[in-house]
Amino acid sequence: MSTSSERGTSETASDRRFTSVYAPLVPSGPLPPGVTEEAVANAYKSFSSMRPKRVLLTLGIKHARELPAQRLRKAIDRPEARLARKEDKKEKRRPFFHEALYSYLKKSPQGRNVYARLVEPAEYTVDEHTYLDAARFRSLIEAEKAQTGDVSYPISPRTENEALALFALAFGLLEPEDSYAILEPLLLMGAGFRQFFGIGESAPDVSEQESSTAGSRSSVQKATTRDSVNA
Repeated sequence: MSTSSERGTSETASDRRFTSVYAPLVPSGPLPPGVTEEAVANAYKSFSSMRPKRVLLTLGIKHARELPAQRLRKAIDRPEARLARKEDKKEKRRPFFHEALYSYLKKSPQGRNVYARLVEPAEYTVDEHTYLDAARFRSLIEAEKAQTGDVSYPISPRTENEALALFALAFGLLEPEDSYAILEPLLLMGAGFRQFFGIGESAPDVSEQESSTAGSRSSVQKATTRDSVNA
């Protein structure tokens, strides 16, 4: 996976059936409400063994009232916090969030089969960087939907549907010009994916310690065991 996209797209805003105030459809927006504290913490831990507290330090956050995983989830609602940080003498490198998320999902129990079945067949490489062919991905998702039906229920953590949504998020963050084309087939799969990505919801205010984000995620977070991801 690359760190940024240099490719264009034919998709325009006027072609869009779905709208959102969340990333990746709005690159500068907060992460979708379906992204849990656990997924964020595990992404960084899997990529570079960075626990939430260490990631927070690389973001200049030394003290927080919440548990580290809770604070980290709120912090990366800011787009600049999702960027990479080069390693120096004092701190380890912090990867791009989408890079860490992709690495985690490929190795996770819920993500391995999803990757092999729906993601890897749509990947292609340019100059040693991995991208997602949105048209091929759509074909794979449509074939999946024909077999499994609509996803009308909320997407639970640590499931294949969550992994699929997070893979789409990772590539959408990597390829903002193609983010709508990547997400649309999932959004058409049912209300569960639309809820995950916050389609039609209002954005939280992330300027004041990103404190309101937890409310819009509450229906998803209730199914998450938070203690397992806190430093």
